[in-house]
Amino acid sequence: MEKSKVLSIDSIYELLEKKTDLEKRLNQINMSNLIYKGMRDCKITFIEAPTGIGKTYSSLIPSIVEIGLNNSKILYLTAKIVLQDQLIKKDLPNLHKIVEVDFKYGLLKGRSNYFCWLRFDEAFRTHGLIYQNELDSIRNWARVSRDGDLNEYDDFLVHELKDVISVDYEDCPGRKCPYLLSGACHYFRLVNSLNDLDILVSNYHTFFFNLINGSFPFDFDHILMDEAHHLPEILSSACTRQISKGSLNYFLPRGFALKIVDREPDILLSVLNDLKSLENYVNNLKISYENFFDELQNYCIDPKINKDSKIVTFHKTLSFLEKKGNEIIDISKKILKEFDEWEKFFQKVGTKGLADAKLKYYKRKIDFYALAISDFLSLNDYPNFSYSFSVEKGYLSIEPVYVNGILKNFLDLQPPKSVTLYSATLTPDKKTFSYLENELGFKADNKIVYESVFNYKKQAKIIIPQNFNIDPKSSLFSTQVAYAVERILDDFGGHALVLFTSQKNLNETKRLIMSKKRKYRYFFQGEKPNIQLVEEFSNDSSSVLFGLNSFWEGIDVPGSSLSLLIIDRLPFPNPNDPMMIMREKNEGREVFNKSYLPNAKLSLRQGFGRLIRSKNDIGVFVILDFRVLKWGFLELFRPCDILYSWEAELVRKFVWEGE
Repeated sequence: MEKSKVLSIDSIYELLEKKTDLEKRLNQINMSNLIYKGMRDCKITFIEAPTGIGKTYSSLIPSIVEIGLNNSKILYLTAKIVLQDQLIKKDLPNLHKIVEVDFKYGLLKGRSNYFCWLRFDEAFRTHGLIYQNELDSIRNWARVSRDGDLNEYDDFLVHELKDVISVDYEDCPGRKCPYLLSGACHYFRLVNSLNDLDILVSNYHTFFFNLINGSFPFDFDHILMDEAHHLPEILSSACTRQISKGSLNYFLPRGFALKIVDREPDILLSVLNDLKSLENYVNNLKISYENFFDELQNYCIDPKINKDSKIVTFHKTLSFLEKKGNEIIDISKKILKEFDEWEKFFQKVGTKGLADAKLKYYKRKIDFYALAISDFLSLNDYPNFSYSFSVEKGYLSIEPVYVNGILKNFLDLQPPKSVTLYSATLTPDKKTFSYLENELGFKADNKIVYESVFNYKKQAKIIIPQNFNIDPKSSLFSTQVAYAVERILDDFGGHALVLFTSQKNLNETKRLIMSKKRKYRYFFQGEKPNIQLVEEFSNDSSSVLFGLNSFWEGIDVPGSSLSLLIIDRLPFPNPNDPMMIMREKNEGREVFNKSYLPNAKLSLRQGFGRLIRSKNDIGVFVILDFRVLKWGFLELFRPCDILYSWEAELVRKFVWEGE
C-alpha cells in the first residue's frame, strides 16, 4: 500500500458516504476506532456489535489504515463459509475500489478444497475406467485454474472424486513432490503467495489445524476473529479425538503396505519380503480393534448399563477391556518399530519423498489410535476430558470438557500483536463478557457492548401465549406445538420462520401441516441444501421455512418474507451431551447457572436476530415455552412490547399497517 495514500478512519467513512448509499452510523465508526486502538496498543479487544452496525466494514477500515501506516498483515477469521464469500466477493472488492489504495487481499481454505496433481494421478489409476470423461475434464480445468480451488468446479464434480483428488495433509510428500518441484502444485503456489497479501481471510478450523501441525502459512500481525461466539465449540472440536473400527479400516485398507512404496519401483523391489509380515501385523491389529469395539458395543447396549441412551459416557475404567486394549497397544508398538526400520532404510537408500510421506502418514494414524485406546483404558485427565461411546455410530470420543486456556495456547504458537473478538452475541445478558472470558480463559483489555441501531419498541413484539403452558418435557409437547404452529400460521398468513430444538418436534409439525390443504409453500430443512432453501424462502414472501439448529443463526432475510418468527422451546444444551454430563458431574447444581443458562440465552438471542435485519423490518416473535418467563430471559427483549396472548388481528395490524 502506498504511504502517500494512507487514509484515516474518518476520511474512509466520508468516502463511503459520498460514493455509496452507506449511511453514517456512529457506533460503526466507534467500533472501527476501538479496533484500531487495540491494534495500535497491541491489546486484546472484545466487542458485541448487534445486527445493523456493520461489523465487517467496522473491522476492515481500521485494518486498511493500519496496513497503510505500518505495513501490517491482517488475518481475518470466520466461522462460516457465507461470511468468507461475502468478504472476498463483496466487502473487500468494494472497499478496494472506493478507497483507491493498493492493499492486497486473498482467501485460504482448508487443504481439502484444493486440487492435487499427485493424488489425481493415483485416482486416474484406480478410477480411470469408471470416471475417465470426468477425470479428463478435471485435468483440463486444473491446467488453467489459478488456485486449484475445487469449489470452482463443484457443480460438475462427482463427490467421491473430490475426496481422492484433493490435497491431503497426511499424504503429502511436501518439498519432495515432483509437481511441487516443477511448479505445478496449486496449493504450494497459493501458500507461497500469501505473504504478498495485506489481508488474508480464512476460517477457524484451517487456522487451528495448521497451528496444530506446525504453523500457519501467513505471517500476520493482527487477528480479527469474527463470529467469535462459535470459538468455544470450535476449540472443543479442534481438540476432540474420535476413533472406530470402521475408520481404522478406512485408513489402513487391504494392501496398505504396498501403497507405501508402490509409487517408487526401486524401493518396492527392496522391501517385497517385508510387505507380507507388515500386512500380517496390521491384520492382527484390525482383528484386535474389532474385538475391542465389539465388546465395548455389547457393554453399551446392555440394558443393565444403558436403558435407551444413544451415547454412553464413562466415569470409571472398564477392566474387562484392558486385555484387548493392551493387545492393540502392543501390536501398534511392533508396527511402529517396523516402520522405524523402514524409515532408516529409506534414509539410507534415498527416495523421491513419496514413500516417506506415506510411511509418516501411517505412523501418525497408528500412533493416534493407540494413544486414544491407552487414554481410554486409564481415562487419562478425567474429569477434564469426557470419554463417551456412540451406540448408534460406533465411535469412541475423547473431548475436552472445558476449553479455557486452549485459545491462548494456540496463539502462543504464533503470537499476534493484537487480537479482536467480535460478534452480534458474545454476552448472555447484553452486559458483561465474564461468561466468554471464563469459557476461553482469555481476558480482554478493551471490551464494549454496543446498543442496537434498530428501534425494537416500534419494530418487534414478543408473544408468549399463556394458554400454551404445556411442559416441554411432556410427551404431549410435540403434538401441541404442531397444533399451535398450524393455528398461528393460518391466522397470520405465512411469512414465517419456524425454529425447532429437536427433530421430533419438527417432524410432528410437518406431519400435521402436510396432512392439510396447503395454503403456502412450505420449506423443510433437509429437503434441499440450506442455501437453496433460504433463497427460495426469501423469493416467496408468503412461504414458511421450518428449520433446526443451523437455522438459528446465519440466515439473513430482510423484508416481508420473514415477518413472523416462532420457536418451539428454549434452546438449552442437550443434557445427554457428554460434555454437559461431565460439567454437571464437576459443577453439581451450579452447572445450570454456569453453563445451561448462558448457552440458552446466547442461542435465543441468535434466533431472535433472524427477525429484524434492517430499519424497515417489522416482525413478531412467538415463544411456545412458558419457561421464558423465568431466569431473566425477558430482559433480553427489552424494549420490545411483550404480549401474553396470541391476538391475530392485533398482530396483523402491527406488522402490515405499523399500528
